[in-house]
Amino acid sequence: MPIRDCDGQIQRLLGDLAHDLRGPLTNFKIYLRLAEQDPQRTADSLAVLQREASRMEATLAAMLAIVEESIDNQGCDT
Repeated sequence: MPIRDCDGQIQRLLGDLAHDLRGPLTNFKIYLRLAEQDPQRTADSLAVLQREASRMEATLAAMLAIVEESIDNQGCDT
């Protein structure tokens, strides 16, 4: 596969990754601020933060698997 095609795929994947991580990151920021402002809600906020961290981790793992498969299948050099 021509390098130019690989570059386009990488750009699309990076765009998708950025999009898929914005939601959890926004939630992260909101719940951190809530935990700071209301110590009584800290436990609830920490539970949400854990869930969002897991969501971001799963998103990254899925995207990396897609990239690796694409590289393997299409002969894009890293």
